[in-house]
Amino acid sequence: MRYSNLKLTGAAMALLMTTATGALADGSKSVGTMAGTTIENTVSVTFSRGSAEVSTTASATFHVDRKIDMIMDTPHETAVALDLGEGTFTQTLDFNFTNYSNAEVDFTISVDAPAGFSEAAEGDDTYQVFVDGALISNDGTITVAANAAPEIEVRARFAPDSDDVTRTFTVTAAPTGAFDEATGRDITLAGADNMNTLHLFVAADQTASASVDLTSPLLTASKSVAVISDDADFNCASGEAAGGSQAAIPGACIEYTITVNNTGGAAMRNLSVSDTMPANVTLVGAYSDDEFFNVSTNGAEVTAEATGSLTSNTSRVLRIRATID
Repeated sequence: MRYSNLKLTGAAMALLMTTATGALADGSKSVGTMAGTTIENTVSVTFSRGSAEVSTTASATFHVDRKIDMIMDTPHETAVALDLGEGTFTQTLDFNFTNYSNAEVDFTISVDAPAGFSEAAEGDDTYQVFVDGALISNDGTITVAANAAPEIEVRARFAPDSDDVTRTFTVTAAPTGAFDEATGRDITLAGADNMNTLHLFVAADQTASASVDLTSPLLTASKSVAVISDDADFNCASGEAAGGSQAAIPGACIEYTITVNNTGGAAMRNLSVSDTMPANVTLVGAYSDDEFFNVSTNGAEVTAEATGSLTSNTSRVLRIRATID
């Protein structure tokens, strides 16, 4: 009796490994043979009976089952910086999703948004989810072909007055249908051909998180008043403050000190200050300690426009002098 030798080429061996494990030799994922593929193998057996050769064949057939596998990740390895002081309040976060299943699969896409956020088309602290540019609802279902990689986006809108904080969005893809957590197999066999389904993914494959680091200017202001001199002959416009105790009598020179602070993490732009002198006080003049403000006066009104941005954790002072009527 003579038996033929079975040999596997390198390509065939790689296919066998891929089909069995769902991964290449380097550990990366691959789709492998498509679910439902019929694989048939025929063996030929021969022997000699005298001068005659007798042969027979036998075949075995099986169908490739369905495996479900995936990877969800994000290109945002570090938090995305968003400076609200620049007037931009929206940020798009990208997520890469690949269906490494050997079949078309329905996945539910869900987003775990920061506390206080809602799913809406507009408004502060809202977000929407898009797949390949098309809007879907949170916990919506998408159908993904084998080896397809739809682009998932979370488009978030932040309140202009948000504090300096990090906001994190987590996206999860879950195949529809129930399966046994212990075995990874579908509880109910799918299809008329009784095809088995095996879930190869782990929790880390399903989920990715991306964050936004918000920085925002935060404005505080204070105002104080002091009597500079009670001498009626004092040059209130530019004279140096007299020492000692001074009385707030008619004719005395007073000085208002306005301090503007930016205690936030982003620069403050287009800063302006306006002040109107009260009754019984006559405006004399106003100036900025370091010429940070361009100051103008009109009657009892003072207007100061910043010449640049007020950087994070800095302050500027505006001084206004007037006399008591």
